[in-house]
Order: sequence, then C-alpha cells, then structure tokens
Amino acid sequence: TLGQATVKFIEFRIDPSVLGYWKGRRERNVKAAKKRAPISPSLIDAANEIGDVSLRESFLNAAAAYLDRKDG
Repeated sequence: TLGQATVKFIEFRIDPSVLGYWKGRRERNVKAAKKRAPISPSLIDAANEIGDVSLRESFLNAAAAYLDRKDG
C-alpha cells in the first residue's frame, strides 16, 4: 500500500505459562459444559474466545438451554 517494504522481520514467541493458562481454561469449560446439555466442541471453542467469564458462562447456559428445548 505504501509502495515500499516497511516490515522487515516478524518474530513470534510462545510463552509456555500462557499456554498452560488457556489449556486449563478450556478444560474447565469442557467440564462445566458436560454438566449441562451436550454442547458441541465448536461451541465450547467459541465460548473459550470470550474473555469475560460471566459472559462466557451466559453463552454456554444459553446454548445449553436452546439445545434442551430443541431436543425436548
């Protein structure tokens, strides 16, 4: 866009402590979701993208309620 190369180098670094945090968070969400109506892994993955814990729980509860009504 600028007509010249402005980015010469990009370096990605992975912090193992952050990976552990996200893995633990996903596992907690999977366990919580198993207590409700069956929720697909794609919905659980979507929930994991929600940073706000309260909003994430609301999302999972709404999905479970929908699935309960749909199946019932």
